Amino acid sequence: MNLSTLTAAAHRLLAHLPGAVGWPLAAAVGVWNRRDDAIWRDHLAAAFAMLHPQADVATRLRWAQAHLQLRAWEMLDAQVFAAIQRGRKLRVTIEGAELVAAATANHALPTASASACGTLLLLTHVDRFLMAPLLYARLCGSMHMLTAPIDPALSARTRAFLLAKVRRFQTCLGGAWLTTDASPRRLLTGLARGETWVALPDAWSPQIQRHDPYPFLGGTLQLPAGLRRIAERAAPRLITAEVRSHSAARLSVRFSALPDDPDAAFAALVARLETIVRTEPWRWWQWEALPWAWRAAHGNEQPTNRA
Repeated sequence: MNLSTLTAAAHRLLAHLPGAVGWPLAAAVGVWNRRDDAIWRDHLAAAFAMLHPQADVATRLRWAQAHLQLRAWEMLDAQVFAAIQRGRKLRVTIEGAELVAAATANHALPTASASACGTLLLLTHVDRFLMAPLLYARLCGSMHMLTAPIDPALSARTRAFLLAKVRRFQTCLGGAWLTTDASPRRLLTGLARGETWVALPDAWSPQIQRHDPYPFLGGTLQLPAGLRRIAERAAPRLITAEVRSHSAARLSVRFSALPDDPDAAFAALVARLETIVRTEPWRWWQWEALPWAWRAAHGNEQPTNRA
């Protein structure tokens, strides 16, 4: 039995302990194994330097260690999604539950247009972000998800972990799972019927060819243009949520409304993400995609036209 297998077994064991006991121990166990964790730490520290060139090496390594701790907690979360959804394991405070109730009841939100039908929950890969749709589904009954396909270039171990994680998560949401390489018809018809979908615009995939640039830390962050076009066509209610880990077993989830206009909504989402990445960079998960998703500003370069 190799170290990675032992680590996975330790995660399963810890996840079945009370949250106040198992989750604080997760960081001590690690993510994969000590060797892999050290490689990840150095890789993250180098990625942090792209957006935080002023940070010294010690600071960037400290951020990387905080990110690995978050990743270890999230790996335990993934073992027991159903228990967390039922209110076990973790202490979770919800803010903005009335927003979810209003959308679920098909009532007009204060910022929503009269023509809005379904609801699109737009998230970014921040903190333990999966807690937001998990609790949304508990409040409203079910929801559907749009994700990037699992990267075939990942190791077999990582692909297997991610597939099992997504399947458990989908079961808790009680809805469909659509990937961005499939036709968006299911998403469009679902929104037209009043369904709730969750999507993460800061997901990056090499298969996505068209992107919209938004100002982000001295450059632009490239978001998939297709999701904005879907929002424009379907005119759903647009809301977001932010998850914050106050400790290993205590979190808060805050739901809030986004502007009606999809472009303004995406800009607001990126502006909030920019603040988080500037002040707490370890909470963001998309550092691996940064070389492709972020573009440095060059002289008087003009933003790409939306189309």
